[in-house]
Amino acid sequence: MNLLNCIVVNVADRKMTEERIHTKYDVTIQSGCSATDKRIADLSDDIGENISDKNSYYSEFTAMYWIWKHKKADYIGWGHYRRTLVLEEAELEKLMEEGYDVVMPAPMVFDTSIEKQYKECSPSDTWDTMIEVVKELYPNEADLIVELFRSNILFPCCLGVYTYDYFDSFCRWVFPILDETFRRVGDQWDTYQKRYPAFLGERLYSVFFALYGMEKKYKVVSYKVYDSDNDTINSFQKMSMSELCQRLEDFLKQRHLHNAKVFISDIIKSDSKLIEKVEFIQIAYMIFLMEQENRERGNFFGRDITDVEYLRLVYSQLICLLKEVNKENLDVLRLFMDDNGVSTYFVKNMMLAHEIENEAVSVFCNQR
Repeated sequence: MNLLNCIVVNVADRKMTEERIHTKYDVTIQSGCSATDKRIADLSDDIGENISDKNSYYSEFTAMYWIWKHKKADYIGWGHYRRTLVLEEAELEKLMEEGYDVVMPAPMVFDTSIEKQYKECSPSDTWDTMIEVVKELYPNEADLIVELFRSNILFPCCLGVYTYDYFDSFCRWVFPILDETFRRVGDQWDTYQKRYPAFLGERLYSVFFALYGMEKKYKVVSYKVYDSDNDTINSFQKMSMSELCQRLEDFLKQRHLHNAKVFISDIIKSDSKLIEKVEFIQIAYMIFLMEQENRERGNFFGRDITDVEYLRLVYSQLICLLKEVNKENLDVLRLFMDDNGVSTYFVKNMMLAHEIENEAVSVFCNQR
């Protein structure tokens, strides 16, 4: 049995973590090579038949496409520069010897469906177009695929180790969907949201496993995921306010609004008092103004986001509203949010940070 355990890297990524488990089967592959002369990996995704020029949209799927077209092994492993399975070399060899077909990541369980979670984070038209394509390409399985997307279980990041047959079947199935969806939708203005083909591919990965993996009765086991971002989350208390703000500013310069929002959420969970700092309020509020600009495709910087007193006022007024508003006067909260460009994401995090329990507001945010 031979294994090609692929670890995807990109020149734009942070330095590959050394804490992940290394094995003798590891091979690094650089994605997005067509956009740079710099080489940092064993393999490049721009040689021969490739889609490297789509990396800003497809992310690690350009590397997956290259491996599919150019390499073959009994087993193909898949990991990222900062996320891999927690699987030692000896355990990996034992699983292959015992004839396991698929080693999956431990699933993530959402409090909502895969479909709804995607639409909360990305433009809904990209999802709807993908579903149209699925119905056209795979009409016999389309209804079941749609039903599976209503589940709340996601296997993240396409991580895993699989027989070549499984890997080949997935690639043959998923790339026609991604390619046709991308052809119809095209570009997105936001540098993060333009990666929707990769986000869709990750969700299709989970559905493929449920649809075909179970049907063929593959021998399957799952392992925990090592994510170096969690190490960052656990070290918030060690970071100065200037370091926290610098990380947020880096996200904003690249217009990675989703990453910035997740970072804020993680900071709140780590230490809710951090968000009361003036510097943090400024940057947090900037994110939501930018998010509003994204929605309207216009300029929403009418407010002076350096006006600390104004930001403090918005902050304090929102906290008061969240404590006092009820289902009879929700229009007051709705009007306040619309006037100040405050998103439901911001509201939910304020409730979490200040331990505010308001059923009327929670229902309102979930429906908005």
